[in-house]
Amino acid sequence: MPNPLQFWKIVKEINPATIREESELPFRVAAIGTGEQMELLRRLAGLEPLLERQKAGQAWYEAGLPLTDTAWTWLPRCRFALSLSDIPDAPVSVWRLEPQNPEVYTLQIRSILNRHKDLALALPRAVPMFRREASERVIQATAVTNTKIAVASALPGVLPAIAFLLPVTSVPDMALLTKNQMMMCLRLAAVYGLDIDLTARMRELGPVVGAAFGWRALAREIVGVVPGGFGAVAKGGIAYAATVATGRAARALFETGQRPTDAQRRAWYHEALEKGRVVATDAFRRARNRDEPKPAPA
Repeated sequence: MPNPLQFWKIVKEINPATIREESELPFRVAAIGTGEQMELLRRLAGLEPLLERQKAGQAWYEAGLPLTDTAWTWLPRCRFALSLSDIPDAPVSVWRLEPQNPEVYTLQIRSILNRHKDLALALPRAVPMFRREASERVIQATAVTNTKIAVASALPGVLPAIAFLLPVTSVPDMALLTKNQMMMCLRLAAVYGLDIDLTARMRELGPVVGAAFGWRALAREIVGVVPGGFGAVAKGGIAYAATVATGRAARALFETGQRPTDAQRRAWYHEALEKGRVVATDAFRRARNRDEPKPAPA
């Protein structure tokens, strides 16, 4: 574990205000259907318990069929609607869900998140059906960013000519990577409707800092013994896998309230390591291509 000074230096740079603002964007989603359909739509959305619907608040609007005059007034104010049947001439964009076809249903969830990227945190925070996909996007985006930082921090020794182009290497890579992981944990907390507060989340964030020192030491050791770009790729792969393992451990805690075992963490790490090498290889190749001299014009 790092000493308290190192820990608080990293924590002080964390600003949850932007995450809180993004997760609290106002919006409204409509559910359109008959009585039986509405019950299924609530279950699909994760809002079957009344308490969950109360938490969703104004973000969840229900319109029964046939549509009333009130529904025709409110539906245009919704970002989109969910239904189990076609709603001709609806005054809002309607997604006809197909839960009986898991592959199509998964694609629909992804498409909705793609269409409404500004609600990447606010939508899953209010409507649980989007949480698993949204959380995976948070984890993957952070892992890719950390991979690029780790590769860049190893490049000056491999590609000295571009060292001056890499200001990121002037800052300890551990601090950047750990800060990103802590921000990732806060974003995951937002996705799962939890407090976006450093004090409230310290239980999850503390181990992140400790783990970062361990895998960083491993990455440095590998870079020291593996020649050339292979060391940079190895370091990037470790950064990716460690970030994915950290994110999935935080997600498991937020989903179940139970801290995952060391065996689960190791499994997530090794599962992500191969993809991490691919991502790191791509980052290294891009950097190397920038370093290669351009041919003189004919």
